[in-house]
Amino acid sequence: MLRANILGPSLPKINPSDRGNPFNEIIRVLAELHSVDHVAVGLETMDVRGNYFDRQVGRWSKQYRASETENIGRWNT
Repeated sequence: MLRANILGPSLPKINPSDRGNPFNEIIRVLAELHSVDHVAVGLETMDVRGNYFDRQVGRWSKQYRASETENIGRWNT
């Protein structure tokens, strides 16, 4: 995941007739990224199948338990 500043639609420093260009480029790059064969570039381990909801709740539960400072019994059931 990359941190980025998303451009607002006003872009006051850009000529009004050119303001669509940065957004068109963002769309072009996103489309190109989505066309990459993730297996061919060695990202097959990123292809996680299964129930996203179960994985996410499981991850949150592990994070909660790892950062727990006191035992709140009713939360741990």
